[in-house]
Amino acid sequence: MQDVHGVLDRVKQVMVPVTKRCADPTVSLKQWEQILPRWFAEPLSKGVPVKKLDRWAQRELEPHDSSAETGVSDSRWTLEGWLYVMRPEERFWVWWNSGTETESTFWIDVQITEAPFPWENLEVIVFLAGALSLSIEE
Repeated sequence: MQDVHGVLDRVKQVMVPVTKRCADPTVSLKQWEQILPRWFAEPLSKGVPVKKLDRWAQRELEPHDSSAETGVSDSRWTLEGWLYVMRPEERFWVWWNSGTETESTFWIDVQITEAPFPWENLEVIVFLAGALSLSIEE
């Protein structure tokens, strides 16, 4: 069984500093590597596959397994790219609330500022934090 409270806490460990500092253009990539939790920043500094992110995060795929990308060689999340899409003018959602639903499920409410909204940047946080699956409800 997954530690749902631990996973949600790890998601918050990323979202709190991002919410406070992502709009600040003076924060360098090296500073972000120090600000963000190591368990999050380190994989992104090496590149995380966009496709099959859930399987990669669960260690079913090797960090640089080309099968994770289904033939697309440059389809990786990087820390720099992820930080770019987390900037307020690029992120079309705002964290609103979160909590646990059951012993194995947590929820996150986001306020949508533009529809449709790309939520893959949130997906990266959730899977790297240790979630085993993700569903989106409107």
